[in-house]
Amino acid sequence: MAQEKRRLRAVMRERCLEVGAVSAQQAAEAVARHLAASAAYQMARRIVLYAEVPGEVPVAPLAARAEADGLPRLWPRQRADGALDVVVCAGIQELAPGPHGVREPGPEREPAVLGAGDLLLVPGLAFDAEGGRLGRGRGAWDRTLADAAGAVAVGIGYEFQVVARVPREAHDRSLAALVTERGFRRSQPT
Repeated sequence: MAQEKRRLRAVMRERCLEVGAVSAQQAAEAVARHLAASAAYQMARRIVLYAEVPGEVPVAPLAARAEADGLPRLWPRQRADGALDVVVCAGIQELAPGPHGVREPGPEREPAVLGAGDLLLVPGLAFDAEGGRLGRGRGAWDRTLADAAGAVAVGIGYEFQVVARVPREAHDRSLAALVTERGFRRSQPT
């Protein structure tokens, strides 16, 4: 299982890094449109965004849409135990590089408690139709999703990141849906 995950991570990381800036921006704008049209977004009381790393779908159009719609924006911050806290911040400009180089809110801000009505946008390297997600291997999002009872987790990625089956272990958490540049689709667990 670990070897299968490593192989898929390497392939997808390389493909994601090949996406040009114009294509990435076009995909991000399409993802924002598809997400905003979904019931999951329309029912959300808050939205958890992410500060993208190279190769991930840019978050700016999603953040701008949430701001325009008056949704409070929360951003993840790495905890010492490897999970993520989420913190209210107006925008990505308020974030600074954290321990792994990912932009995050500063330690002076109090974390929020996730629950019903929260919409979590979760990046990844690969996704499948059953709600499977392959992350970067640290398990931060899986630990966070395990503690987010009632929140709705939606994967954000490019269409080419959708695979037939993501290798999964017992600790891997499922996503309720996935949004790519081609549309919003609910997961179909088997």
